[in-house]
Amino acid sequence: MSDNYKLTRLEMESIFLFNEEEKQALIYTHNKRLKQKLEKLERERPNEVSRDHSGDFTVPKSWLKINASKILTDKQKSELSARAKAMREASQPL
Repeated sequence: MSDNYKLTRLEMESIFLFNEEEKQALIYTHNKRLKQKLEKLERERPNEVSRDHSGDFTVPKSWLKINASKILTDKQKSELSARAKAMREASQPL
């Protein structure tokens, strides 16, 4: 492979690796925002976050969460939209 080879967006993976026994998880990522967040955590919490020579991060497995957004009905969406609109109008100066 050439030194000039650039990964495609499809090849820019993020991998979260953990097992049932260990309390740590390994994170390999090309995602810029995630990498920046992990680097910040590494500076702020060096006892909990580390990085190896290849750039993989190790974090407590308990930090990994799946956070699916709530599925709203069309009625709920319109109610939330109306509420947000009313709040914006109420906060505008006269």
